[in-house]
Amino acid sequence: MSDSGYVEDGGVGVDEPGTEAPTGTEEAAPVEYHDVDGDGQVDTVVFELAPGVQAGLIDYDADGGFDELHVDTDGDGLVDMILAEDAQGGYVVGFDADGDGEFETQTPMTLEQVQAEFPGIVEYLDLTVVDMTGEPADPSTDPYVVDGQVVGDPAEVSEHWFHQAQNGFCVPASIAQIVSEYSGVDYTDEQAFVELANQIGVWSVGPDGVPGITIDGTLQLLEAAGVPAHVEYGGSMESLADALGDGQSVIVFVDADEVWYGPEAGDGDAEFDHALVMAGIDTERGVVLLSDPGDPEGDLREIPIDRFMDAWADSDHTAVVADSPSPNLLPDEPAPAEGDPDAAAADRIGAAISTAIERPWVLLAVTLDLAAE
Repeated sequence: MSDSGYVEDGGVGVDEPGTEAPTGTEEAAPVEYHDVDGDGQVDTVVFELAPGVQAGLIDYDADGGFDELHVDTDGDGLVDMILAEDAQGGYVVGFDADGDGEFETQTPMTLEQVQAEFPGIVEYLDLTVVDMTGEPADPSTDPYVVDGQVVGDPAEVSEHWFHQAQNGFCVPASIAQIVSEYSGVDYTDEQAFVELANQIGVWSVGPDGVPGITIDGTLQLLEAAGVPAHVEYGGSMESLADALGDGQSVIVFVDADEVWYGPEAGDGDAEFDHALVMAGIDTERGVVLLSDPGDPEGDLREIPIDRFMDAWADSDHTAVVADSPSPNLLPDEPAPAEGDPDAAAADRIGAAISTAIERPWVLLAVTLDLAAE
Protein backbone atom coordinates (compact mmCIF):
# COMPACT_ATOMS: atom_id res chain seq x y z
CA MET A 1 0.00 0.00 0.00
CA SER A 2 1.04 3.62 -0.29
CA ASP A 3 1.95 6.09 2.43
CA SER A 4 -1.71 7.00 2.81
CA GLY A 5 -2.07 4.28 5.44
CA TYR A 6 -2.63 5.19 9.05
CA VAL A 7 -1.06 4.00 12.28
CA GLU A 8 -4.18 3.92 14.39
CA ASP A 9 -3.96 1.68 17.48
CA GLY A 10 -7.29 3.08 18.57
CA GLY A 11 -6.40 6.64 17.57
CA VAL A 12 -5.80 9.79 19.55
CA GLY A 13 -7.76 13.01 19.42
CA VAL A 14 -5.99 16.02 17.99
CA ASP A 15 -7.22 18.14 20.88
CA GLU A 16 -6.06 15.73 23.58
CA PRO A 17 -4.81 17.87 26.48
CA GLY A 18 -1.13 17.45 27.17
CA THR A 19 0.75 16.87 30.37
CA GLU A 20 4.13 18.20 31.41
CA ALA A 21 7.06 17.23 29.20
CA PRO A 22 9.52 14.71 30.66
CA THR A 23 11.78 16.07 33.35
CA GLY A 24 15.43 15.48 34.04
CA THR A 25 16.62 16.92 30.74
CA GLU A 26 19.57 18.71 32.34
CA GLU A 27 21.09 15.69 34.03
CA ALA A 28 24.63 14.84 33.01
CA ALA A 29 24.95 12.04 30.48
CA PRO A 30 26.59 8.81 31.64
CA VAL A 31 29.92 7.63 30.28
CA GLU A 32 29.28 5.79 27.02
CA TYR A 33 31.55 3.22 25.40
CA HIS A 34 31.36 2.34 21.71
CA ASP A 35 33.00 0.07 19.15
CA VAL A 36 32.75 2.31 16.08
CA ASP A 37 34.90 0.32 13.66
CA GLY A 38 33.37 -3.01 14.65
CA ASP A 39 36.57 -4.81 15.60
CA GLY A 40 35.24 -5.93 18.97
CA GLN A 41 37.18 -3.34 20.96
CA VAL A 42 35.98 -0.10 22.53
CA ASP A 43 37.47 2.80 20.55
CA THR A 44 35.25 5.77 21.49
CA VAL A 45 34.30 7.07 24.92
CA VAL A 46 31.82 9.93 25.43
CA PHE A 47 31.98 11.43 28.92
CA GLU A 48 31.66 14.59 31.03
CA LEU A 49 34.95 16.48 30.82
CA ALA A 50 33.93 19.06 33.40
CA PRO A 51 30.58 19.81 35.08
CA GLY A 52 28.21 20.30 32.17
CA VAL A 53 30.91 19.94 29.49
CA GLN A 54 30.74 16.86 27.27
CA ALA A 55 33.68 15.38 25.39
CA GLY A 56 34.69 12.34 23.39
CA LEU A 57 37.98 10.41 23.32
CA ILE A 58 38.76 8.48 20.14
CA ASP A 59 41.24 5.67 19.48
CA TYR A 60 41.64 5.60 15.70
CA ASP A 61 44.46 3.07 15.35
CA ALA A 62 43.20 0.37 17.76
CA ASP A 63 46.34 0.54 19.89
CA GLY A 64 44.36 1.06 23.09
CA GLY A 65 45.39 4.71 23.47
CA PHE A 66 43.37 7.79 22.53
CA ASP A 67 44.39 9.94 19.57
CA GLU A 68 41.94 12.85 19.77
CA LEU A 69 39.80 14.69 22.27
CA HIS A 70 36.59 16.29 20.92
CA VAL A 71 34.83 18.92 23.06
CA ASP A 72 31.63 20.96 22.87
CA THR A 73 32.71 24.04 24.82
CA ASP A 74 29.77 26.38 24.28
CA GLY A 75 26.77 24.12 24.70
CA ASP A 76 25.41 24.30 21.16
CA GLY A 77 25.58 20.56 20.57
CA LEU A 78 28.47 20.80 18.08
CA VAL A 79 32.11 19.79 18.37
CA ASP A 80 33.94 23.11 18.47
CA MET A 81 37.32 22.14 19.93
CA ILE A 82 39.70 19.38 18.85
CA LEU A 83 42.90 18.40 20.61
CA ALA A 84 45.07 15.98 18.62
CA GLU A 85 48.62 14.76 18.68
CA ASP A 86 50.79 15.44 15.66
CA ALA A 87 53.50 13.28 14.16
CA GLN A 88 56.31 15.32 15.75
CA GLY A 89 55.32 14.81 19.37
CA GLY A 90 53.37 18.04 19.69
CA TYR A 91 49.70 18.89 19.46
CA VAL A 92 47.21 20.66 17.21
CA VAL A 93 44.29 22.55 18.75
CA GLY A 94 41.40 23.47 16.47
CA PHE A 95 38.58 25.88 17.29
CA ASP A 96 35.28 26.76 15.64
CA ALA A 97 34.72 30.16 17.25
CA ASP A 98 31.43 31.16 15.59
CA GLY A 99 29.61 27.83 15.42
CA ASP A 100 29.50 27.69 11.63
CA GLY A 101 31.22 24.30 11.38
CA GLU A 102 34.48 25.84 10.15
CA PHE A 103 37.56 25.39 12.34
CA GLU A 104 39.04 28.81 11.67
CA THR A 105 41.85 28.41 14.19
CA GLN A 106 44.23 25.43 13.96
CA THR A 107 47.15 26.07 16.26
CA PRO A 108 50.24 23.87 16.68
CA MET A 109 51.26 23.72 20.36
CA THR A 110 53.92 22.11 22.47
CA LEU A 111 53.01 20.03 25.50
CA GLU A 112 53.94 22.91 27.78
CA GLN A 113 51.76 25.35 25.84
CA VAL A 114 48.74 23.05 25.97
CA GLN A 115 49.20 22.49 29.69
CA ALA A 116 49.45 26.23 30.30
CA GLU A 117 46.48 27.17 28.10
CA PHE A 118 44.20 24.24 28.99
CA PRO A 119 45.21 22.84 32.37
CA GLY A 120 44.42 19.17 32.80
CA ILE A 121 43.20 18.61 29.25
CA VAL A 122 46.18 16.98 27.61
CA GLU A 123 46.30 14.25 30.24
CA TYR A 124 43.16 12.74 28.76
CA LEU A 125 45.12 11.78 25.66
CA ASP A 126 47.49 9.82 27.92
CA LEU A 127 44.65 7.62 29.10
CA THR A 128 44.01 4.20 27.62
CA VAL A 129 40.78 2.43 26.79
CA VAL A 130 41.37 0.20 29.80
CA ASP A 131 41.72 3.29 32.02
CA MET A 132 38.29 4.52 30.91
CA THR A 133 36.43 1.22 30.87
CA GLY A 134 38.10 -0.48 33.82
CA GLU A 135 38.69 -3.64 31.81
CA PRO A 136 39.57 -4.67 28.26
CA ALA A 137 36.69 -4.76 25.80
CA ASP A 138 35.13 -8.18 25.38
CA PRO A 139 33.85 -8.81 21.84
CA SER A 140 31.28 -11.27 23.16
CA THR A 141 29.56 -8.54 25.20
CA ASP A 142 29.87 -5.67 22.74
CA PRO A 143 26.47 -4.74 21.28
CA TYR A 144 27.93 -4.67 17.76
CA VAL A 145 28.67 -8.28 16.92
CA VAL A 146 30.91 -8.43 13.89
CA ASP A 147 31.44 -11.81 12.22
CA GLY A 148 28.72 -13.07 14.56
CA GLN A 149 24.97 -13.13 14.29
CA VAL A 150 23.50 -9.86 15.60
CA VAL A 151 23.13 -6.82 13.36
CA GLY A 152 22.32 -3.57 15.14
CA ASP A 153 22.72 -2.31 18.69
CA PRO A 154 19.93 -3.90 20.73
CA ALA A 155 21.58 -3.13 24.06
CA GLU A 156 21.61 0.61 23.29
CA VAL A 157 18.05 0.60 21.93
CA SER A 158 16.85 -1.23 25.04
CA GLU A 159 17.98 1.65 27.23
CA HIS A 160 15.30 3.88 25.72
CA TRP A 161 12.32 1.51 25.50
CA PHE A 162 9.12 2.19 27.41
CA HIS A 163 5.53 0.99 27.16
CA GLN A 164 3.29 3.61 25.52
CA ALA A 165 0.71 5.24 27.75
CA GLN A 166 -2.33 4.38 25.65
CA ASN A 167 -3.54 3.17 22.28
CA GLY A 168 -2.71 5.54 19.46
CA PHE A 169 0.61 6.63 20.89
CA CYS A 170 2.86 4.12 19.09
CA VAL A 171 4.29 6.65 16.61
CA PRO A 172 5.16 9.36 19.17
CA ALA A 173 6.44 6.65 21.54
CA SER A 174 8.70 5.19 18.85
CA ILE A 175 9.96 8.68 18.00
CA ALA A 176 10.61 9.41 21.67
CA GLN A 177 12.91 6.38 21.79
CA ILE A 178 14.84 7.51 18.73
CA VAL A 179 15.14 11.13 19.88
CA SER A 180 16.46 9.86 23.23
CA GLU A 181 19.17 8.02 21.30
CA TYR A 182 20.09 10.99 19.11
CA SER A 183 19.77 13.84 21.59
CA GLY A 184 21.06 12.29 24.80
CA VAL A 185 17.88 13.37 26.61
CA ASP A 186 16.23 10.29 28.11
CA TYR A 187 12.51 10.62 27.38
CA THR A 188 10.62 8.15 29.55
CA ASP A 189 7.22 8.74 27.97
CA GLU A 190 5.80 10.00 24.69
CA GLN A 191 3.78 13.02 25.83
CA ALA A 192 6.19 15.66 24.53
CA PHE A 193 5.88 14.14 21.06
CA VAL A 194 2.10 13.79 21.26
CA GLU A 195 2.04 17.53 21.88
CA LEU A 196 4.48 18.17 19.04
CA ALA A 197 2.31 16.10 16.70
CA ASN A 198 -0.63 18.31 17.65
CA GLN A 199 1.40 21.46 17.06
CA ILE A 200 2.53 20.53 13.56
CA GLY A 201 -0.82 19.01 12.60
CA VAL A 202 0.12 15.47 11.62
CA TRP A 203 -2.89 13.74 13.14
CA SER A 204 -5.31 12.74 10.38
CA VAL A 205 -8.64 10.96 10.22
CA GLY A 206 -8.47 7.60 8.49
CA PRO A 207 -11.10 5.97 6.26
CA ASP A 208 -12.79 4.48 9.30
CA GLY A 209 -12.99 7.82 11.09
CA VAL A 210 -10.25 7.02 13.59
CA PRO A 211 -7.46 9.59 14.03
CA GLY A 212 -4.00 8.32 13.16
CA ILE A 213 -0.66 9.33 11.67
CA THR A 214 0.37 8.56 8.11
CA ILE A 215 3.82 7.39 7.14
CA ASP A 216 4.55 10.88 5.83
CA GLY A 217 3.26 12.27 9.13
CA THR A 218 5.66 10.01 10.99
CA LEU A 219 8.52 11.38 8.91
CA GLN A 220 7.40 14.96 9.56
CA LEU A 221 7.17 14.35 13.30
CA LEU A 222 10.61 12.74 13.52
CA GLU A 223 12.20 15.59 11.57
CA ALA A 224 10.33 18.19 13.63
CA ALA A 225 11.83 16.50 16.69
CA GLY A 226 15.31 17.11 15.23
CA VAL A 227 16.25 13.85 13.50
CA PRO A 228 16.46 14.13 9.67
CA ALA A 229 15.13 10.98 8.02
CA HIS A 230 13.56 9.54 4.87
CA VAL A 231 10.93 6.98 3.89
CA GLU A 232 11.98 3.69 2.29
CA TYR A 233 9.32 1.65 0.46
CA GLY A 234 9.56 -2.00 -0.50
CA GLY A 235 12.26 -2.81 2.01
CA SER A 236 13.86 -6.16 2.78
CA MET A 237 15.85 -7.80 5.53
CA GLU A 238 18.95 -6.76 3.64
CA SER A 239 17.93 -3.08 3.63
CA LEU A 240 17.11 -3.23 7.33
CA ALA A 241 20.44 -4.90 8.06
CA ASP A 242 22.28 -2.24 6.06
CA ALA A 243 20.61 0.57 8.01
CA LEU A 244 21.08 -1.06 11.41
CA GLY A 245 24.66 -1.98 10.58
CA ASP A 246 25.36 1.67 9.77
CA GLY A 247 23.92 2.77 13.12
CA GLN A 248 20.75 4.35 11.69
CA SER A 249 17.53 4.18 13.69
CA VAL A 250 14.56 2.60 11.91
CA ILE A 251 10.78 2.72 12.47
CA VAL A 252 8.76 0.00 10.71
CA PHE A 253 4.99 -0.16 10.11
CA VAL A 254 3.33 -3.49 10.81
CA ASP A 255 0.10 -5.37 11.55
CA ALA A 256 0.23 -5.45 15.36
CA ASP A 257 -1.78 -8.66 15.74
CA GLU A 258 0.58 -10.55 13.46
CA VAL A 259 3.57 -9.33 15.47
CA TRP A 260 2.02 -10.16 18.83
CA TYR A 261 0.05 -13.32 18.07
CA GLY A 262 1.25 -14.68 14.72
CA PRO A 263 0.16 -14.59 11.05
CA GLU A 264 -3.11 -16.37 11.78
CA ALA A 265 -4.16 -13.43 13.99
CA GLY A 266 -4.11 -10.95 11.11
CA ASP A 267 -7.49 -9.53 10.14
CA GLY A 268 -6.89 -10.16 6.44
CA ASP A 269 -7.27 -6.55 5.34
CA ALA A 270 -3.58 -6.12 4.45
CA GLU A 271 -3.43 -2.86 6.39
CA PHE A 272 -0.84 -1.89 8.95
CA ASP A 273 -1.94 -0.40 12.26
CA HIS A 274 1.20 -0.14 14.37
CA ALA A 275 4.70 1.37 14.44
CA LEU A 276 7.75 0.17 16.34
CA VAL A 277 11.53 0.51 16.39
CA MET A 278 13.89 -2.11 14.98
CA ALA A 279 16.51 -3.08 17.55
CA GLY A 280 18.44 -5.83 15.79
CA ILE A 281 18.50 -8.88 13.53
CA ASP A 282 19.87 -12.24 14.66
CA THR A 283 20.40 -14.09 11.40
CA GLU A 284 21.89 -17.16 13.05
CA ARG A 285 18.81 -17.80 15.17
CA GLY A 286 16.43 -16.44 12.53
CA VAL A 287 14.78 -13.77 14.69
CA VAL A 288 14.38 -10.01 14.77
CA LEU A 289 14.64 -7.99 17.98
CA LEU A 290 11.98 -5.31 18.34
CA SER A 291 11.63 -2.27 20.57
CA ASP A 292 7.84 -2.29 20.60
CA PRO A 293 6.15 0.43 22.67
CA GLY A 294 2.75 -1.19 22.19
CA ASP A 295 3.71 -4.42 23.97
CA PRO A 296 4.19 -4.46 27.77
CA GLU A 297 6.90 -7.07 27.10
CA GLY A 298 8.16 -5.27 24.00
CA ASP A 299 11.68 -4.47 25.23
CA LEU A 300 13.82 -6.50 22.80
CA ARG A 301 10.92 -8.79 21.97
CA GLU A 302 12.06 -11.55 19.62
CA ILE A 303 9.92 -13.01 16.85
CA PRO A 304 10.84 -15.19 13.87
CA ILE A 305 12.00 -13.33 10.77
CA ASP A 306 9.28 -14.84 8.57
CA ARG A 307 6.58 -13.79 11.05
CA PHE A 308 7.98 -10.27 11.10
CA MET A 309 8.10 -10.13 7.32
CA ASP A 310 4.42 -11.15 7.16
CA ALA A 311 3.45 -8.39 9.59
CA TRP A 312 5.65 -5.82 7.82
CA ALA A 313 4.21 -6.76 4.41
CA ASP A 314 0.95 -5.03 5.36
CA SER A 315 2.74 -1.69 4.85
CA ASP A 316 4.46 -2.89 1.68
CA HIS A 317 7.63 -3.24 3.79
CA THR A 318 7.82 0.49 4.47
CA ALA A 319 10.16 2.11 7.00
CA VAL A 320 11.22 5.56 8.17
CA VAL A 321 15.02 5.56 8.41
CA ALA A 322 17.21 8.20 10.06
CA ASP A 323 19.57 9.83 7.57
CA SER A 324 22.62 9.69 9.83
CA PRO A 325 24.01 7.16 12.31
CA SER A 326 23.27 7.46 15.99
CA PRO A 327 25.38 10.14 17.69
CA ASN A 328 27.14 7.36 19.55
CA LEU A 329 28.73 6.24 16.30
CA LEU A 330 31.51 8.72 15.56
CA PRO A 331 33.00 8.70 12.05
CA ASP A 332 36.17 6.82 11.27
CA GLU A 333 39.39 8.82 10.86
CA PRO A 334 40.33 9.57 7.25
CA ALA A 335 43.63 8.09 6.06
CA PRO A 336 46.49 10.47 7.01
CA ALA A 337 48.62 11.99 4.29
CA GLU A 338 51.90 10.11 4.23
CA GLY A 339 54.96 12.11 5.18
CA ASP A 340 53.04 15.31 5.79
CA PRO A 341 52.23 15.94 9.49
CA ASP A 342 50.40 19.16 8.70
CA ALA A 343 48.20 17.44 6.13
CA ALA A 344 47.50 14.63 8.58
CA ALA A 345 46.42 17.14 11.21
CA ALA A 346 44.28 18.93 8.66
CA ASP A 347 42.61 15.64 7.79
CA ARG A 348 41.75 15.06 11.42
CA ILE A 349 40.28 18.56 11.69
CA GLY A 350 38.37 17.93 8.47
CA ALA A 351 36.83 14.82 10.00
CA ALA A 352 35.70 16.91 12.96
CA ILE A 353 34.16 19.50 10.63
CA SER A 354 32.22 16.79 8.83
CA THR A 355 31.02 15.47 12.16
CA ALA A 356 29.85 18.89 13.31
CA ILE A 357 27.97 19.61 10.08
CA GLU A 358 26.47 16.22 9.32
CA ARG A 359 25.92 14.85 12.82
CA PRO A 360 25.02 17.70 15.18
CA TRP A 361 24.24 15.26 17.96
CA VAL A 362 27.75 13.77 18.29
CA LEU A 363 28.16 15.38 21.70
CA LEU A 364 25.29 16.33 23.94
CA ALA A 365 24.27 19.95 24.50
CA VAL A 366 25.90 21.48 27.58
CA THR A 367 25.62 24.74 29.49
CA LEU A 368 29.15 25.66 30.54
CA ASP A 369 31.97 27.12 28.45
CA LEU A 370 35.28 25.38 29.03
CA ALA A 371 37.12 28.64 28.50
CA ALA A 372 35.44 30.07 31.62
CA GLU A 373 37.40 27.76 33.87
